[in-house]
Amino acid sequence: MHILRFGAALIGLVMLVMNMGEAVAAAPSARGESAAVIGSWIDKLPDGSAMMITFTPYAVTFHTLDTRGLGNGPPTTIQVSYAKQNNGSLMLTPTGEVGEPMAVRVNGPDVMVIQFEGMQPRTLVRQKEEEQPKPANPHGK
Repeated sequence: MHILRFGAALIGLVMLVMNMGEAVAAAPSARGESAAVIGSWIDKLPDGSAMMITFTPYAVTFHTLDTRGLGNGPPTTIQVSYAKQNNGSLMLTPTGEVGEPMAVRVNGPDVMVIQFEGMQPRTLVRQKEEEQPKPANPHGK
């Protein structure tokens, strides 16, 4: 009986690993479509605050930062799929119920333009690892 349970668990594990391998192979970054945008980018706003936007192979997270560079409220994460456009930009389409489609175009290693339909394009600068903002202090200190 124990051998049957172990065999069933082993088969389940092998199937899980095979499915994970297929998912990784199908990931946009594995195909190179989203590789240039993966990471964190900053949109500096006129009032001194900023929006940090983090791209992963399957999601985009928006996090507002105050004028001191501290997190300002909870982030919003949108699950997305990437599709390369004829003009070289990427179209990010939400795969869930939250979010709006957006187009992004990387203009060098550290500059990106993002545009939501019906809005003016915004220029973002890549956030370096050593520059990552600190989380908001819940006690206001």
